[in-house]
Amino acid sequence: MEIENGRIMATLSVGEFKEVMKDLTGVKPDIEKKPHTYVYGIPGIMQLFKCCRSTAQTLKATVIKDAVSQTGRKIVVDVEYAIALFKANKPFKNIG
Repeated sequence: MEIENGRIMATLSVGEFKEVMKDLTGVKPDIEKKPHTYVYGIPGIMQLFKCCRSTAQTLKATVIKDAVSQTGRKIVVDVEYAIALFKANKPFKNIG
């Protein structure tokens, strides 16, 4: 969008003002981020890593604990973050 230099700032629309600010700051439009995927509970961890219940509980408590959010009995695991943490640590050689 090209705005002439002699135009008064007070006459800009909101959209035109945003364009001017983007040009000045160099901020590019937000790239559409893909939504996070989650698994729920120990069974979700078991399915994600294809492991038994005791291994899933161990993973939850150690390796992927930063990707786990637990309130009471409800356990939610961010899949991408858990996989990244698991690949970074790789404590169990026969999983994944």
